[in-house]
Amino acid sequence: MEWRDKRNQPESPSLGMPISQRQWRCVGGGAILGAAVMAWYGQYLVQDRPSLAVLVVYWGLFLLLLLLSLYIVLLDIRYIRLQYALERREAFLRTLGSEELRKIMQARQARDRAAGEADQPLDAPVEDPKDKD
Repeated sequence: MEWRDKRNQPESPSLGMPISQRQWRCVGGGAILGAAVMAWYGQYLVQDRPSLAVLVVYWGLFLLLLLLSLYIVLLDIRYIRLQYALERREAFLRTLGSEELRKIMQARQARDRAAGEADQPLDAPVEDPKDKD
């Protein structure tokens, strides 16, 4: 069974996750919005002088929402880095990692060796024929 939201996710078999990136971003946005509303309303709650238990539960829930939103941010950053690494790997395999390109490069190196050009390092200075005078 496929769980991914195909509208915003690349097709990758190793990233089959139960929720999509959009869904956890919505949860994170709701958590930070809830924490902001609780922080704003907290000033009015303190003026009413509630019991210690109410304050502990209220600010504990605030802290939980804040930590949840920070965790989701870290999760999202890690997921984006994973997607970037997979895309970079796929791009490498499509270009430099392809067998066709390897054969072309090996043929070029063999031709350069035969011509004597491959024995010089790449950073060696190139002699200008005009300077020999």
